[in-house]
Amino acid sequence: MNDIKRCRCRCIFCFVDQLPPDLRPSLYIKDDDFLLSFMHGNFITLNNLMDKDIDRIIRSGLSPLYVSVHSLDPATREKIFRTGNHKRGLANLKKISEGGIAIHAQIVLCPGINDGAGLEATLEGLHRDFNIKSAGIVPVGITKYNRNDMLKKVGSKTASETIGLVERFNEKHLTSDLIFLSDEFYILAGCGFPPHEDYHTFPQIENGIGKSRDFISAFAALSKKRHFYNIKNILLLTSEYGAYVFNKLESELRSLNLNFNLMVIRNDFLGGNVRATALLSGADIIESLKMGGLSHFNKIIIPDTIFNPEGLTIDNFKKEDISKIDERVMFVGEKPKDLIGEL
Repeated sequence: MNDIKRCRCRCIFCFVDQLPPDLRPSLYIKDDDFLLSFMHGNFITLNNLMDKDIDRIIRSGLSPLYVSVHSLDPATREKIFRTGNHKRGLANLKKISEGGIAIHAQIVLCPGINDGAGLEATLEGLHRDFNIKSAGIVPVGITKYNRNDMLKKVGSKTASETIGLVERFNEKHLTSDLIFLSDEFYILAGCGFPPHEDYHTFPQIENGIGKSRDFISAFAALSKKRHFYNIKNILLLTSEYGAYVFNKLESELRSLNLNFNLMVIRNDFLGGNVRATALLSGADIIESLKMGGLSHFNKIIIPDTIFNPEGLTIDNFKKEDISKIDERVMFVGEKPKDLIGEL
């Protein structure tokens, strides 16, 4: 990891800067590397790239790239990135677009900073001036360690307004480059997820865009081919956002008489508005298991999405650290077929 390009921005919402101290060193690495963007879909700013880098990207045909844009307005970009290099980032975005490199753009929505009319202007500019394959909008994540007073969480009103703005934009521009909202917007607005076909090829599913709809659709299709037994004896641990998805899933599958037993785990480790399952800590899960009242369950299922490729939670717990708390604990993959196999 020593030879990767590091991020030199000081973004107001940087999640790394909002982490608690004393976690494993790899969590504090901020990459801004175009090779990792091409190979793994990591989002980069383009702010730290020189002409030779841009020439290499175009010459090698490193397409598509995943780029954090956030705004096209210079003053807003200055406020977000907190570096003068944001101007170079936009120039580089233009160059690689003209060089035939396709771009999956990301916008982290910050209320009062790049939402509303500013967001609409950015979407229009991306559509008009750049080689955009997709643009994904995600709400700003704020942990309890945030010290930036400018950051405000996306509430239900902002979420609803943003959904309306994006729907109008996509209706206006019936082209291949479409704008997508992350699942959190629909959860925050308290409405259903768009239909499966609206996500096309799910170009930013790893960015949390369409993951819930894909899970619900796949689960529904697979469930109709199965018979379920002793569902009441199985407990599934999930996050606050995960519970919303399963509640939507349950309503769609009433005909199967599925009755999920959910234990919703609050993310006290990071706090703030962090409610995704993948960011649940081992400590919060263990604390919930120790509370008791679970004796009538035969299985306690925990999604293994809480672990990184090295098998660690965000706070360095391993599977054995959690499973030793209760011998009924088992870890299941995040795909519907994995969960259905256990149900």
